[in-house]
Amino acid sequence: MMLPGAVSLGAYEGGALAAVLTAVQASEGELVIDAIASASAGSMTALIAARALLSGADPVDLMRQTWVVLPQLQELETHDMSAPLSMAKVVNTATELLGTTLVGDGPSKQSEPVRLSMALTLLGGLSYALPHLRDPNDPERAETLIGTTYIDFFNSELKPGATTRDFLDVLDAAMTSGSTPVGFPPRLLNRDGVAADYEENGVMAPPGKPFTFWYSDGGDMDNQPLGRLLDLIGEIPGSDEDSRVIVVLNIEPGAPPSWEGTWFDADHVPSWLSTLLHVNHIRTSQSLYDDLRRLEKTNRHLAWIRRVASSLEGALEGAPQALLSSAVGQAASDVAADRDEIRKGIRDAVGAQPPVPSQPAASLEQLLLQAAGLDGKMEVVVEVISPDVDPSVHLTADQQLSGEFLFHFGGFFDQKYRESDFALGYRNARYWLGWWLEGRVRDPAVVLGAVDDGYRSLPWPVGSFGDASVATLSAKEKVEGFDLLGRIGRVVAHDLALDVANEFEQGEAHRLLDRVEEDLHLRKERP
Repeated sequence: MMLPGAVSLGAYEGGALAAVLTAVQASEGELVIDAIASASAGSMTALIAARALLSGADPVDLMRQTWVVLPQLQELETHDMSAPLSMAKVVNTATELLGTTLVGDGPSKQSEPVRLSMALTLLGGLSYALPHLRDPNDPERAETLIGTTYIDFFNSELKPGATTRDFLDVLDAAMTSGSTPVGFPPRLLNRDGVAADYEENGVMAPPGKPFTFWYSDGGDMDNQPLGRLLDLIGEIPGSDEDSRVIVVLNIEPGAPPSWEGTWFDADHVPSWLSTLLHVNHIRTSQSLYDDLRRLEKTNRHLAWIRRVASSLEGALEGAPQALLSSAVGQAASDVAADRDEIRKGIRDAVGAQPPVPSQPAASLEQLLLQAAGLDGKMEVVVEVISPDVDPSVHLTADQQLSGEFLFHFGGFFDQKYRESDFALGYRNARYWLGWWLEGRVRDPAVVLGAVDDGYRSLPWPVGSFGDASVATLSAKEKVEGFDLLGRIGRVVAHDLALDVANEFEQGEAHRLLDRVEEDLHLRKERP
């Protein structure tokens, strides 16, 4: 599953996940969720999902507590000037959710581990080596190129029998992944435990310093980490009998342009503010498009390579077997040696240990896949759960979602907005499961019956949705909104004053050093 950032629309994700997890539990092992890549609010949802899968806890109750009851605006308020909002109270309640204090364990426990990968924005960046982008035949310019990355991932594998401590070990990363700089301060994570993985990938370690870095919301760098999910799946030992599907939760589904409106009106110049906000919005859609295109190309190339291998093997049936085996074996060894040379160049650049030698391909098809960098990859299917999944509902996603206003912060103002979005996510997932389960589980009716029971268990009346906006806020909620804006203003003023003071102090220090250097220079010139 791929769970994007959503701020208060995590309630929609929570509802959709509640339905899917209920179906997984009711399938009695026929369905398994073994990999979840996430960003921002989706990371907390992913961790809670792993808790439900491995402990058998009621997913509807867990997700409801996490995304309907917990994220009240007053629970996020703070008088600390480090940021407008704080996660301190949320962390305390999340700790109870990951234990058995609020929601107990149940009998339907998944027997497969759950692999999590949470996107993080690495504020200081890390340098990495690119040794094979320069011409090795030009000795004067053959040095390694250095790049800088600001995206990082916290990876974890939670296994059957996972304890509360195991879940809590991931909680800090989940909170960090969701620390949007719009409201929350950055968070510090120690990464010493995976320092070897950084070196393996060519990251240049800071000399003499621990791997402790400041991070913020991973959604700002990779809000829909489908590419990371593909990498995660590639690391899972699979079976030819497995049927794998990637399920993408997408609260902002793409749609064909209407060819009308602001962005197609040649007679009116779009405003500066609308352009600024729109560009920030379309980054997410562009990132998902790029990943989907990459996946489509990978699927197509895998099919082509297998077709070429089959044709070549058919054409070479009359060739001497010994000669054919020798040619394939030599080519496979050359490919493996070249791959090892590339990995060695990266490791040499960062001073890491030598790599484990690659294994040569055992068949013509495997040789072609290795040469194309596609070995170990498989064709996958992508399914999407979103507000437009049900064709009988003739409303846009924005019209259906209640908490999407105020840059997706709207749901924090009132629980009824989160209840509406939770129920919408549940219904959308139920619609998808309604046709997708057919032929994939022995008794779809039993599984869907459990999903329907979960919906009926929601402790609030489910009816209309998407009727929230700034205009529908109560007087009390509007006061809370103005208070939040006031806190943001005070924090901005405080930080501006602090930055100016720091710049002044640094400027004074530089001037002092300049005077000292000048004085030392004059002394050297005196007889």
